[in-house]
Amino acid sequence: MDKYLVITENDESQWEDQTGIKYHYPAKYKSKIQPGVSVIYYKGRLQNPIYSSKRLSNEPHYFGTGFIGNIKQQEGSTNFFADILNFKLFNEAVSFKNNDGYLEKKANEFRGNYFRGNGVREITKDEFDNIISKADALDQSLNDPSADYNITHTSNICEGKKITFYSTKYKPIVTGK
Repeated sequence: MDKYLVITENDESQWEDQTGIKYHYPAKYKSKIQPGVSVIYYKGRLQNPIYSSKRLSNEPHYFGTGFIGNIKQQEGSTNFFADILNFKLFNEAVSFKNNDGYLEKKANEFRGNYFRGNGVREITKDEFDNIISKADALDQSLNDPSADYNITHTSNICEGKKITFYSTKYKPIVTGK
């Protein structure tokens, strides 16, 4: 049976995520995050306005898809890193709810804030397909070597103070349409 997940990415985080490349997570999600699992990326409401230009929306939204590749345990930790394969960024944000309620059906039945503290969430194939169908279009895969992107890759150095940093992806301009 296929498995589908929503994985959360925060603007400010203690985790060493690299959007569309690596997802860093605690051991509590080990049974959910497995190679071959299809994922949809999610961001909650904007908390700090300095990140507004780096997001598709300031409201909670889904913004990309891919699937889990290799998984490695973080050295000296109980945390893990999962490779994200075939990442595709949505051209526009997909709202986390519509007139019928939340796109993740369990959130409609949950008392309280379903999304808080629930950074990795299982969804059905129908929910996955529904979210994907609402994406206006998908950008080319960031892992596609034939894609014409200028991407700056970074490396992790385990000396000194840990800081969080962000990078920018530039999409080629297509003219004549």
